[in-house]
Amino acid sequence: VDTNQMCLVPSSISNRWLGIRLETIANILVFCAAMFAILGRDSLDAGIVGLSISYALQITFLMNYAVRMASEVETSIVSVERIKEYADLPQEAAQVVEPRPSPKWPAQGLVKFQDYQ
Repeated sequence: VDTNQMCLVPSSISNRWLGIRLETIANILVFCAAMFAILGRDSLDAGIVGLSISYALQITFLMNYAVRMASEVETSIVSVERIKEYADLPQEAAQVVEPRPSPKWPAQGLVKFQDYQ
């Protein structure tokens, strides 16, 4: 259990760290969109303002999704590299080695304990 937690806790912490940073950037973008809507309230149509703010709100999800997919692609590429590396390893020795022992070998088996306490 401890070995699993040693790997899981840093992963959870790094995911949360990334989530906070991405949400902060997205919230700044939403704030800027809202400020531009307030500053341009005389020249902008209400539909355009609503559309820009709703799109800015979707940025949080899209940024998280893009980062997760980039991470998934990198993980997949690493796994392909590992498979290629294992495929290029030299062949191991054959399972059957010549000369083979006699079919009667071992004729008998014995386990002897000496100085056992």
